[in-house]
Amino acid sequence: MEKEEKNQKPYSDSDISKVAFTANNEPNLKENVRSESVENENVDNNVNLKSILKKRKNELEDPISKKKIKSDNLTGKERKILHLNKKEKPQNMKRKTDDSAKTNEVVKKDHLTGKEWKKLKMQKKGKGEQFELGQSLKNIWEELRREDCKPERKNQLLKQACDVLKGRVKEFTFAHDTVRVLECILAEGAENHRDLLFNEVKDDILFLAKSKYGKFLVQKILRYGSKTQKEAVRKAFHGKVVKLIRHTEAAETIELIFNEFANAAQRFELVQEFYDPTYMHFKTYEISSLAELFEKEPNKKQSVIQNMKEALLKMLDKSVIKHSIVHHILWQFMKHADSVSRNEMIESVKEIVHEILHTKDGARVGMHCVWYGTLKDRKVIAKSMKTYVAKIAMEEFGHRVLLALFSCFDDTVFLKKHIIKELIAKLLDVAQNIYGKKVLAYLLNPAESHYVHPQMRNILEEGEIKKDLNVRCSELKAAIVDPLLKMITSNIQNLFTDNSFCHFTLVVLKHADEHKEEAFKAIADLVLIKQKASLKNDVEFSEVLIQTVPNMVFKSWIECNRGAFLLVNLLETEIPAVVKRIKEELAGCKKYLSKKSYVGAAIVKKET
Repeated sequence: MEKEEKNQKPYSDSDISKVAFTANNEPNLKENVRSESVENENVDNNVNLKSILKKRKNELEDPISKKKIKSDNLTGKERKILHLNKKEKPQNMKRKTDDSAKTNEVVKKDHLTGKEWKKLKMQKKGKGEQFELGQSLKNIWEELRREDCKPERKNQLLKQACDVLKGRVKEFTFAHDTVRVLECILAEGAENHRDLLFNEVKDDILFLAKSKYGKFLVQKILRYGSKTQKEAVRKAFHGKVVKLIRHTEAAETIELIFNEFANAAQRFELVQEFYDPTYMHFKTYEISSLAELFEKEPNKKQSVIQNMKEALLKMLDKSVIKHSIVHHILWQFMKHADSVSRNEMIESVKEIVHEILHTKDGARVGMHCVWYGTLKDRKVIAKSMKTYVAKIAMEEFGHRVLLALFSCFDDTVFLKKHIIKELIAKLLDVAQNIYGKKVLAYLLNPAESHYVHPQMRNILEEGEIKKDLNVRCSELKAAIVDPLLKMITSNIQNLFTDNSFCHFTLVVLKHADEHKEEAFKAIADLVLIKQKASLKNDVEFSEVLIQTVPNMVFKSWIECNRGAFLLVNLLETEIPAVVKRIKEELAGCKKYLSKKSYVGAAIVKKET
């Protein structure tokens, strides 16, 4: 009896099956199993748990099973089984194509082509119709954008595209491919085609401007739209410029409006929103600059400067810092702010000065940072230009910041290491550039009037220096003059084809005190090479002339004074063949020449 009781199982097979079947639907299964196992500590617990887990494992490993198992309700072993099961993807997963959905035919994914699988995927997402329309629009676009598309065919294609787009324009503005179709319609279409697109998106201008691809449609409206449409786009940004200028996508449209589609008054409308929140809703048209505002309402200066500082500090660490509208606001701030606020801004801007030098206002900001920053600030600015020095030297506005550094930075050793060293590495490219020549000429002599305009010299005097000016100039010149002479010597033949570089070479030689011999020798060799080339196989015109003119024609030239002087010129060439021919033809003409009264005849008579 005791043996039978020991061998008797606490659970029947049917009970275990029920537990396995309800495993997924019982959130507290783990607790139930544990509680039951605790109650039956004297029973063989391993048999119970192993049986239950075996059933559960079969369920977890079943790839066709549609039961969803919550990992929160599983034991550690069960979670491990589930995790391994997810990693092992079933090999024979079957999908249905669009046709098989009708015929109930099962097709493996591996048997579908790429296009078929893409089509199936789009249809399953519920985008089949839009996908097909997008494809038809792109086919129209491929033909419409061709230069050889005839006007009649172009009108047909535009009509087809507009028929497809009518009432659905916004659906196609957020994809990189279909938005190009809309751009093409704006560029190639007539007024009615542009009106169709604009009327459907006019209420969503800001939403589109913030879209990665929708912004291109807004920019095309600015370029090709009517005056009314452009004005509507511009006014859509009123009151929201400060917020949207920090948005990477929307900032591009604001920049386009500011630079290309706004006059001075309209630009000030955009900018004044940074001055005071009231200008977001109530524009002022009585003033046209920040200086006028401070002149009219001086009590507002402190609050305006504070508002500008707060707005600018939010933009400095973003990609929108590259835009000229931001540079303009930053320059206005630097020009009108007090020394404390200006120094705070310099502290924030000094590491990104090299990113704003490509515009006039950005270069002005950079020059102010150099002039009014501390020695530490100047070093940070110079180091931030690493790998960009040659590029900056060849920019219309960027080179001015380098001139500002050279004009007020007393640590010439630091300049040689971080700035001049990079100029020397690309010296030939810099020397051939119109702005690069200005930088190099300033290093040779800051007073070089041909390359450094007197007005620019006056501007550069704003920076304060402690070291003696003559000492600084001599140290900077010593760092660049020898590399310039070597560059001229090694590239003399190519460089002297450029007239402007010939003048620059003269400036270099004028300010070089030593080591000029090699350069002079190279120039002399070049001149001799050219002279030898001109003398090689030289043919005189007089020789060709005597071979061309028939016999006894030269004799007729003595009938007039000018003809006689031509004969004199031929005799004076002293070319033996020429002199011999003239004398032979004029032999026996001395009596005839003595009868002539003009001077040329007398000279010919004397020479022959």
